Amino acid sequence: MSISLSHEIDYSSKAELHPNYRLDQLTQQTNGTAVTLTAAGGNNSLFEINPVAFNLSKSYLCFDYTTPLVALNVSQQFKSCLPHIRQIQFYGRNGQMICDLQNFDIYTRIIFNSDISHEELTNSTSDTPIFRNNVINNDATITGANAARPGAQQRANLNYIEQAYVINGGAAAATTSRYRIPLSYFKNTIFALDKDLYFGDITYLRIYWNSYVNIAYTSNGVTNEANIAALAADVQLSNLYLYLAVETNEKINATLAQTISSNIGLNTLFDFVYQENFSPTGAQPSFYVKYGPGMGLRLKRIYWCFLDNPIAANTRYDISNMTGADLNNFYAELDSQRIIQYNIDCQDANGNHDYMILSDRLKGGAIQNRNIYQYNWFWCESFDGLKFHEHDDNLEAGIEIDKVEHKYQVYARTNGAAYSWYVFAVVQRRLNITSLGITVI
Repeated sequence: MSISLSHEIDYSSKAELHPNYRLDQLTQQTNGTAVTLTAAGGNNSLFEINPVAFNLSKSYLCFDYTTPLVALNVSQQFKSCLPHIRQIQFYGRNGQMICDLQNFDIYTRIIFNSDISHEELTNSTSDTPIFRNNVINNDATITGANAARPGAQQRANLNYIEQAYVINGGAAAATTSRYRIPLSYFKNTIFALDKDLYFGDITYLRIYWNSYVNIAYTSNGVTNEANIAALAADVQLSNLYLYLAVETNEKINATLAQTISSNIGLNTLFDFVYQENFSPTGAQPSFYVKYGPGMGLRLKRIYWCFLDNPIAANTRYDISNMTGADLNNFYAELDSQRIIQYNIDCQDANGNHDYMILSDRLKGGAIQNRNIYQYNWFWCESFDGLKFHEHDDNLEAGIEIDKVEHKYQVYARTNGAAYSWYVFAVVQRRLNITSLGITVI
């Protein structure tokens, strides 16, 4: 039998090699520190990263923006998502994509609520897109981080501690936000990988920006909103910087350089997200996706949600399913076999199976009860055994897809309205870096 010593009588010493980071300020290759969000969107910012060791999850994306004042109304900026970004990429000089995620704004509408921990929500401020509303839910004020839920015509469910969904600067006033966003918030991507990476060559982060109509709208600001309108003028992003967490521990830098020079190279697991969207018609829509060889090693999670089609200015990110009124019930199959042997009923009157099934995996996250889940509605097939806010960079988890293709299909019953369905699949891949270049398996 071994005996462990308490700290008070343990006089042994140990050496530990740990990282130290310096935040280097990077600007986009063109246009300095400014970007103009236009009606069409699609313009992009390219950040070139020199061949140094860095940790993306310790890095920050920063920018400021102001949405214009409208007489007698408020300028409501969307929160609990990152509506500015349409697509985000990270890749090497050889063009090998390590992240290529389209509809990133809608992805964050899910992930900023499903995968953000309660601790992250509690510690966040309006410097990030996800933070607490900090008011009581029956507060009539329309100014600041109010408790409004755009689209749902209702207030937040919890006083002070539920996430904010909009923010404004008050009546007839412009609204300014200054973002300092940890890249670790971009869950299930290379940006959230808490590892030192050294490529021995230039790498690139590219952002494709959204239309200005995606980031805010104007209204009278009260619970039952009126005078709703989309923004009608360009919006300027200023002070745009990537603050890269660069490794300064020379022993680690030397070790990483030696590693990529070896025959084996630097190998690490990382998560990659595939995105698809569908617009089936009728009250019983169905859609399917397939994942197999060439797409990664393992299928870890499949997230999906739905949005109105077409969308209004204030329902652009309204993924709610309050009381199960929009999506009544559904079931899903994997390889033509039901995953759960009964229809998952989302309606209050029929048991809220959706929340019941996901509640254990939601524990410890930003979604704190059934009502908040219904406003931030999503479904997730999870094959990694973790709670949604838990992520283990070294854990081999999920369904193997490197040898066999798997088909996932959803059969839904709705209220008959038209919806667009967005599917985001998280697969585990392997990154190999050698002096010859980058390989992703």
